[in-house]
Amino acid sequence: MLLSILIPTHNRSAVLLQTLERLARVTLPPGHEVEAIVIANACSDGSAAAVAARAADFPFPLRATEEPQPGVAHARNRALKEARGEMVFFLDDDIAVEPEWMLRHLEVHAQLKVDLVVGKTGLWYVEKQPPDWMRPALESILSFKNLGEDVRAIANPGDCISQNLSMTRKVFETVGAFNTALGRRPGSLLGGEEIDFVERAMQAGFMAGYAPRAVGLHWIPAKFLEDEYLRRLSIDIGRTRVFMKKDLKSGAIARRLLANPFRIASHRLNELLALLAGNREGWMKHRIKRWKQQGGWLGTWQYLRGTAPTLNSGAVKMPPNPG
Repeated sequence: MLLSILIPTHNRSAVLLQTLERLARVTLPPGHEVEAIVIANACSDGSAAAVAARAADFPFPLRATEEPQPGVAHARNRALKEARGEMVFFLDDDIAVEPEWMLRHLEVHAQLKVDLVVGKTGLWYVEKQPPDWMRPALESILSFKNLGEDVRAIANPGDCISQNLSMTRKVFETVGAFNTALGRRPGSLLGGEEIDFVERAMQAGFMAGYAPRAVGLHWIPAKFLEDEYLRRLSIDIGRTRVFMKKDLKSGAIARRLLANPFRIASHRLNELLALLAGNREGWMKHRIKRWKQQGGWLGTWQYLRGTAPTLNSGAVKMPPNPG
């Protein structure tokens, strides 16, 4: 069986090369061929050339393909078109995998007889140690994913984030493409494209599993711990949750627009009380919730005005693989 590792990237060639160095140490599954494909998404920093240079002595075939349309969903769709494997493994360009990462994904596919598997993702603080308020419950905003130490089935699409996700070819050939109205793009921290995809996969009857030993570490630069980044990220998480609603009616829109300001005020009060009590974890927890509620209000307003990106999104069918 041929296995395809798919990595979208946007103008982070230095981080990408670190990821590829860790990927080069992966133990290859016996009896399988492996290819790695990097999708340079609207890159202007020479990412494709950097991959080509690294490919010369990589332990398995590695290549880069450029996708000019900005947006991670566009990059993921291009990756699926380029992949030749019967199984694909999505990684983000800032995920450092452990040597047995691929083997552990395959074990869970075989053990649970599922078509999607998500691995465990920890956080890798390489420039600055985490602040004193950072706890696992808050680390999830930075894509921390730990569902325990046991292999098990997954029923929640939100647990299947694409930074460390594998799936069989029949999933995307059945379900279609990632919704390009969702997902990050330059200037935006919207997400949700993988949750939308997995939700459609589950509705089509595909099952998912969790591989606790398929470990990746998400690189956390210092800027990810700054207030401005966390505020923007939280707001766009709130907006994403609204944009993913498929049937938001006028009554629900009105209730959201009225309720959100009260929730924002409540979290602001709890935030101040936690700060006065010296509870910095509680302080940050309520700040993040307040920012998410602000994003929810903004997203609902966009929905009301007809400017939510998902309102005008078209079909998400995947063309046949030309390869």
